[in-house]
Order: sequence, then structure tokens, then C-alpha cells
Amino acid sequence: MDPSANAPGEMKTGDTISDGRGRTFQVGQLLGRGSWGKSYAAKEEASGANWVLKVPLTAQDLGDPGLAKVCRDALVEQGRLLGESGVNGLVRLSGMFQAVDGTPVLVLHRHGQNLERLIAQGGTFGAVLDAVLGAARILRELSPILPTHGNLRMRNILVDEGGRVALADPVTPSLLAALPALLATQTDGHAHLPPEVRGATELSTLESSVDTYALAIAVYRGAMGADNATLPSGGLDKAELATLKDRVHDRLKVERANPRFHTRLSDRTAVLLNRALSRETSPSPPYRFSRLDEFCQRTAEIRSLLGPVVTQVGRVMLERPPGEEHFGTDEDVGFACTVTCSPGIESREEIGCGLALFDGNGERLRNVACSYTVDRHPTGRFRFAFRLSDLAPGEYTTQVAFTVRDSGQDPGTTEGAFHVRAAPGYVPPAAEPSQRPIPMERATTGQDEPPVPAPASAAPPPEATDGGESPPPR
Repeated sequence: MDPSANAPGEMKTGDTISDGRGRTFQVGQLLGRGSWGKSYAAKEEASGANWVLKVPLTAQDLGDPGLAKVCRDALVEQGRLLGESGVNGLVRLSGMFQAVDGTPVLVLHRHGQNLERLIAQGGTFGAVLDAVLGAARILRELSPILPTHGNLRMRNILVDEGGRVALADPVTPSLLAALPALLATQTDGHAHLPPEVRGATELSTLESSVDTYALAIAVYRGAMGADNATLPSGGLDKAELATLKDRVHDRLKVERANPRFHTRLSDRTAVLLNRALSRETSPSPPYRFSRLDEFCQRTAEIRSLLGPVVTQVGRVMLERPPGEEHFGTDEDVGFACTVTCSPGIESREEIGCGLALFDGNGERLRNVACSYTVDRHPTGRFRFAFRLSDLAPGEYTTQVAFTVRDSGQDPGTTEGAFHVRAAPGYVPPAAEPSQRPIPMERATTGQDEPPVPAPASAAPPPEATDGGESPPPR
């Protein structure tokens, strides 16, 4: 089709459009319409590569030529930002050109799906939290050049097949001034924006809480699931919070999550969203999240509660002066090690611990008298201190293993060696006599029996005479 037949803002499936540098694209389906532009699937005719073509909304779309110019300016600003920012977390720009009528067109890399579609297709709560955290990390990288994204719709959070996240369509200066007027032309509710932005008649700046609010909306939608499309318009009441907790708890039963932490995770999710989606904006706390890093930390804690794990086990530290590795038989053997867990582990009862002791020959010893105590360091690490009693002189190796209970995680282990020396006056414990069986002889019977000898007092048998007759009795 002649590209002059349709303005780029009026593309139709099957149209072709050239960038003027030898690349020609066949226009596919309309992927979506945002606040200032429309996105179309496209295939490059020469290579067969799939792209996204983004064009500004037109006067026909908006009913206002002035707003259409704002959209054109916003698209050019988008192209410059994507080309010059150097931040990998933004959707990648392949090129920018002008159509035959001068309308700017962006050629963007195409991602597998967006967060809105991921939730609609039944994505797990964990996958939603991963995407939200990925978006938050990108926003932190962008902060020097783009303090606020301002337009974090769920369909602007792109997710590829490997779970990597990219962001699209941030609010640029031209767009910010006209945002209230552009929002008024649309009827989708703009639930990703907080009430004070949705109802504003003019805007000169956007606070970072606009982004944390939008990310919290995504968490809420992910928690409630694909069959609960209604989003809060400003704050959560007690009934909504109770429903949210129940919904999260029910989801966790059918998703891969440690059952020991279901209730805690549900409660923490409700606390996070109650604050992040509050109608009041200040002070923070207890309202909203004015700092993105604080929101990230709280969200990461919730994510970790899906499957808390032991992340690090420190080395065995003997309760000896530096350089000494021996104990006496008149004292207990003492040693300690630290254990670091993912956020959310709050007590030692949630950590399973096991200990094995081996002698110098590598043989494991059983029934060793052992006790331990646990202290928590201000950094959150747990310090396990062990005591072994009644060990004989010799060389020993100990192995200690830790895991979060009910996690199914392979234990984290550490190993240490020490010596036990005989103290002055040490007397080895008396060895118990061996329990040997008393030998017993049993008489045998039958043809194999040996002959029984005659008694010594028995008379010899009578002798025969030459005549062969026995002598007469005497």
C-alpha cells in the first residue's frame, strides 16, 4: 500500500511504511493505545524481524489539534530519551523516522508480554512481585535523568520470556503540562494514577509517590488475581483489606510457597498496600511511600516470604584465643557460627539446625552430648553457639548444617576442626568388660559317635587253648 494513503496515526493492518533508509515494515495489529500514542505490531519485510511501531495520537483520536501537537512533541522527546539515556531498563529504540506527512514514528524492540497480560494469563504472585521489583530497580537507575516515570500502567511494564523487565512511555516535559487535558479525553479510569493526579486540572511536577502508587496497584492486581479486575480508586477500607488477606492466603495454597509463612505474607501484603495506596499523601510514614528505595525494601521482604532461605553460613569460630585449636578434657568444647537468611525470618524456631562430629579416622560419633544457644545480631544475622561435652583426647571435625524449616532447601553447611588434649590428672573412663559368650560343648549322637573306652578295672577276656576249648573253671 502507498504509505501516503494513510497517515501513520491511522495505520491499518496490512499497510506498509518505509523509514526512508531502506527498511520497509508491514503493519500488523493494534497493540494498544496510551495517553499520547498508539502501538502497532510490525514485521520488517527484508529480515522478517518483529518490531513495534509507535505513533502519536492524532487530532482525529483526540478531537483537539493542540493536544495532537503535544503528542507529536512527546513522541520526539521519547525517542531522544531512549536513544540518549543509556539505561538498559527502558524499551530499546531501533530507530526514529518521519512518515511522508512528517509524523514521527518510533521503531521499538518487541517484548514477549506486559505485566497486565501476565496477570490476565494467571501469572503467579511471585512472578508479579518480580516484575514490580524489576521495574523499581530500573526507576532507581533512571532517577538522575528521569526522577519520575509518571505513567506506570501495567501494560507499560514489559516482561520478556526470561523475566527481564523494561519500561515504556515515561512522562516527558511536553507531556506533563498537557497530562490533565489528555487524561480527560480517555475513559479507562487511570487507576494507576493516584487520586490527586487523576483529579488535577494542571500539573507542574510529579512526586515519586506517583510511581510507588502505580507499582502498588500492580501488586494489588497481582494479589487479587486475574478474576478480580476492580482496582481501588483511593485507599483501602477494613473490608477490602480483609478480602485482600484472604485472597492472598488462598492463592498461596495453590502456588509454590512455604506454608509456614502464608499468614505473615498475607498480613505484610495488606500493610504494604494499605500505606502505598492511601488517599493521604503525607506525612510519610504512615502514608504513601515518598522514597522508592523504601517501597522496594518492603516489597522485597514480601517476595522473600514466598520461599525464605538460608543465604549464607559463616565459618566455625572456636572459643579459643587466636591461633589455638585445642581444648582440654576438663572443659567443654565451644564454637559458634553465624547464619544469614533472606528477609522475613524473624526467630530461631524458623531455622532448622543439624550437627555431625567425626573423629580423626573420619568415623562419625553418635550420642555426643551437645547443646546450643542462639542470639540475633542487630544486622539480622543469627549466631549459633554450640557446646560439646565429655570428649576424649583426639582430633575432631564438626559439620553444621542450617535450613529454613519446611523450605525444601538444600542445607547450607560449614565445617571446623579442633583438638582435645588430656588435662593434668585425666583418667580415661574405665572400659566396660567385653560381653563374650560362655563356651558351651554339646555331646553328639549317632553313628559318628566315638567309641567309649572300657573302664580300667575290667577283666581281660578269657584266652583260648590250643585245642580251641575254653579251660574249665577254677
